[in-house]
Amino acid sequence: MHSWKETAKKEVFTYVFILLTAFASAVSYCLFIVPNDFAPGGLSGIATMIQYKTGFSIGSFTLLANIPLCVFAYFAIERRFAIRSSVYVVAMSLFYNLLRDAAFLTPYYYDAGGVDTIFPCLLAGILCGAVYGINFSLSSSTGGIDFVSKYVNKKAPQFNFFWVSFAQNAIVAMLSYFVYTEDVDGFAMHNWKPVCLCLLYSFVANFIASRMIAGNLRATQFMIISEHTDAIKEEIFRTLHHSATEMEAVGAYSGENRRVLLCVVNSHQIVDFKKILKKYDKTFVLISPVQEIVGNFRRIK
Repeated sequence: MHSWKETAKKEVFTYVFILLTAFASAVSYCLFIVPNDFAPGGLSGIATMIQYKTGFSIGSFTLLANIPLCVFAYFAIERRFAIRSSVYVVAMSLFYNLLRDAAFLTPYYYDAGGVDTIFPCLLAGILCGAVYGINFSLSSSTGGIDFVSKYVNKKAPQFNFFWVSFAQNAIVAMLSYFVYTEDVDGFAMHNWKPVCLCLLYSFVANFIASRMIAGNLRATQFMIISEHTDAIKEEIFRTLHHSATEMEAVGAYSGENRRVLLCVVNSHQIVDFKKILKKYDKTFVLISPVQEIVGNFRRIK
């Protein structure tokens, strides 16, 4: 068991990383997204379009819109997840409002001027993808539609979190078609470019985040030796919707009888599986990649 000092230290580092990712996200909006007139997807994408049309700050709208979602996540998803996500949302909103008109950032703005806009879009997608990946590895999120995706994934684990998010971002992308228009002789001319940029940003960000969490493994095998196998397998059934194989074993040195659980899960469930295992002391775990599975295995995407 960890001492309270170790636990406190870990919590402090967790929140420091969350604050750093919030700052990085705010910088990304200032440097790459806002100057190039495209919505990045999600609730922040809606906030970006509102700022484009009305001037109302992305940070302020994001903060206000996330209040009911944070409350929902606290009661319907997980308290720690909701609290950490709320810290990110508040920090990102404040950072953006502070940096929005910061003179020291102005020389670094990447305004493509409508030419080769794909480059700032890629930079923003890569940076924000890293932000997503770090936050989810810390049991946090960037708020907004992440709460919706997490809730859907919790109720129906077969739906991959990141692809649920991408589907919602696609809706935002279509809305951007009607927002980013040009006035030509008194007529509003629509442009597909912001739609493409939003979809590209969303794809890159979700791909980066998914790879950061799951790696390139198709599946992962856990071999668990513990005094708490009954409790662990119940959590596996309930949380991950996978089964496990239970075996009898004998310690070579102690000669004591032990039960061993063998379980194979989808790669994107690694973080959730590790969270389960951390609850139980005196648990020894072997983790290894699985290259191919033949037989009855439920691939929860």
